[in-house]
Amino acid sequence: MTREAFKQVLDLYGYSYKEEGGRLLVGGGMVKGEKDHIWLNSTVDLPSGVSFVNDGNLWLASLRRIPSDVVFANKGAIQLRDLVGPGPFRTTNGTFPFMEWKGHIRGINSTLLLNKMIADGLFDR
Repeated sequence: MTREAFKQVLDLYGYSYKEEGGRLLVGGGMVKGEKDHIWLNSTVDLPSGVSFVNDGNLWLASLRRIPSDVVFANKGAIQLRDLVGPGPFRTTNGTFPFMEWKGHIRGINSTLLLNKMIADGLFDR
């Protein structure tokens, strides 16, 4: 997906974003009470140079590719069902947050581990 196409998706759903230092910083939404969460479940890929900086959860259930310079700096859970599989852990609404992936290392922050895996190009296929 191009950066411009991604911005159109963000505009469609009312998510805030800004360009800073060559990166696209994506914040939360504009719906009252839901401003901290981002739901982009039908998005299958992301453009380069995106950083998620929202205060809540991030749902990217259909994501199949993450460029090596995408950064997750959100404060909530990250749901990546199609990338890590449904696994045995499911929340009550059937989602699968990355933090519950069985490949975690005890004592290592799950978001830091995910960002390292992304930076190493593991999901950029």
